Amino acid sequence: MSFDRLHQLNLAKYEHPRNHFSLPILRMIAASPLRDRICVFLHRRQSDGRAVQGVLTVIDRAPGAMDVLVQGIDHTAVPRSQNLYVAAVHRIYLWGATRGVCRFNLGRGAPLTKLNLGANRFHVVSNHISAVHEASPAPLTTLQTAARASIGGAVAELTTVVEHRGRSGQVALPKEIQWAR
Repeated sequence: MSFDRLHQLNLAKYEHPRNHFSLPILRMIAASPLRDRICVFLHRRQSDGRAVQGVLTVIDRAPGAMDVLVQGIDHTAVPRSQNLYVAAVHRIYLWGATRGVCRFNLGRGAPLTKLNLGANRFHVVSNHISAVHEASPAPLTTLQTAARASIGGAVAELTTVVEHRGRSGQVALPKEIQWAR
């Protein structure tokens, strides 16, 4: 229930319309064969034990991999100077490394923060939009142009930082992004 409350704060912050990890869904996962692969990390405030951050991960022990699925932070209960995301990633690294995890997928978004945390491979998120009827292509064309600019800017910034730091990182993109109608 603590994780659900924290995740809902994240959904509200980013104005996500759907909660793919609502409490009923989490309970179904906990009752499924996936239950042994799911790990919820909760950070509790020392003063009163209140959960102020939750991170949901899934572990694939065969290849030694862990994927961060979603997280939530109660920013009203944490000083602005305290970066719980960075602290959580470090705790997850340590916890996973002691259990044989050697590949951590930190999820999408915030690539420069993740670069600072040691990430060395980046994949541009693939989002697909399909027209459902024969309407005017103008809105879709506007959206495609904005998406190209956004992706191009993010990739350029990340590539520049990786190269500037002399890191042995990769920014993985298909040779040409295909835009279908």
